[in-house]
Amino acid sequence: MGQILSELDASHLRIARRQLHQAVGALEMVGLEAPAKVLRAMESLAQRFVQRV
Repeated sequence: MGQILSELDASHLRIARRQLHQAVGALEMVGLEAPAKVLRAMESLAQRFVQRV
């Protein structure tokens, strides 16, 4: 998996993480905590991938 991650362009992952972060904020603003929690986990995973690339 490390080889696959090294071939990725981290900028795409950063954009995805930023969009997930914005979606979390929007969901929290309208009181949808459960979906926000799922997206927050996805955001965290995207951040981990960014750090590994």
